[in-house]
Amino acid sequence: MRTESSPPATLVRLLLLAAVLGAGGPRPRLDPAAGAGAGLGVHFAIGPAAAARLAAADPEDVQSYVAELEDRAECGTRDGCWVATDGQWLVLHRCVTAGPGESGRPPGPLTYAFLGTRRLAAPPDFFAASLLAPAEAARTAEALAGVGRSWLRSRFRLLGAGDDPAFDHAWEAFGDLRTFFARAASSSRAVLFTATC
Repeated sequence: MRTESSPPATLVRLLLLAAVLGAGGPRPRLDPAAGAGAGLGVHFAIGPAAAARLAAADPEDVQSYVAELEDRAECGTRDGCWVATDGQWLVLHRCVTAGPGESGRPPGPLTYAFLGTRRLAAPPDFFAASLLAPAEAARTAEALAGVGRSWLRSRFRLLGAGDDPAFDHAWEAFGDLRTFFARAASSSRAVLFTATC
């Protein structure tokens, strides 16, 4: 997993903004001193049977399954099984959902990249746990593939999320995310996203 230097100065403000996203389940416990340790995000590519199991799971089962995924030696970045966006996840989420699209709403499947279409019963120490079915993950992969550097930079600036080095770091994380989604889509996998507080 990639580690980060310091997060953008506005990360805590962005975490507070995320609290109004309408997510079900417990709200995050935000600690302004938490810095890069707040809201670390990871995406996992999982099979349809696991996705169905998670859709009906209680918080303890979700946590157990995530721990099982994290412990699995064969589930590594080389085969595209998971990708960590660490503290960049919320900045990137806000970038792809900030401001209206042509229809007056954020642009389609881009909005699914982090908070998915189905919120799961998140354990108390999770900020979020969400799920995308394989077909939704494929649409999201296609939407992510269409995002260019200049478009993402304009969204990043709109948020006031940091300077050019901060954007470069976010762009690198976005590239990793895009590659992950392309691999998940090519193998018809569902996508589980988790962010821990």
